[in-house]
Amino acid sequence: MNKQSLLLEKITQIFVGTHDFQQLARETVNLIAKELKDQNIIATGIFRLHEKDNVLCAYAYASKYHGVIDKLLPSKFSKMNIALSRTDNLTVRTVLTNQIQQSRKIADFSRGVLPDVLAAKIQKIIQGKLIVALPIQIHSGKVVGVLLLLSKDDSISSQQIVLFQTLAKQMGLAFSNVLAFE
Repeated sequence: MNKQSLLLEKITQIFVGTHDFQQLARETVNLIAKELKDQNIIATGIFRLHEKDNVLCAYAYASKYHGVIDKLLPSKFSKMNIALSRTDNLTVRTVLTNQIQQSRKIADFSRGVLPDVLAAKIQKIIQGKLIVALPIQIHSGKVVGVLLLLSKDDSISSQQIVLFQTLAKQMGLAFSNVLAFE
C-alpha cells in the first residue's frame, strides 16, 4: 500500500464514529501535519462555515511551532472567526467561490482577523512559502469548511493538488456525518 493510500485509510479511521466536529478537526490537522511532511506541508488548519451567523470559524491547526504561534495570537485559534463579507480574505473567498485559493502570504488568508504584520511574523516562524486553501464540501456539493495547508515549497504539483482535494473530499464526508448528528 502506498503512503497516500495509507494516509487516506488513517483519515477514514478518524472520521468513522467521530461525531464531535472539534475533535474531528483536531485529530485531522494533527494527522495531516504528521503524514504530509514528505509533501513539505508544515502546517494545516480547518475552518467551518457557520451559515446562520454568516461567519467562517477557525477550529484547529497543527504546526511544530504551535506553542510559539499560540503566544502570538490575540486569542485562542479556535475562538477566531471572520465574516463572510470579508471577500479580501482568501479563506472566505474559498467558501464563496468553491475554488482552491493560493498565495505566498498568510496575511491573504488572515486579513480581517490578524494584522498583516503579525501574519508575516507567523509565516516567518513557520517558514511557509505557499498557502493553499481547499473547499470542504458535503455530499450535496455545499461548502461547509476550508482545509488550509502551508508548504515550505514555492509551488505544488498537480499530484499534490489531487491528494489535497481527495483529503478535502474525505473531510466533507466526515462533516456530513457530524452534521447529521448535530
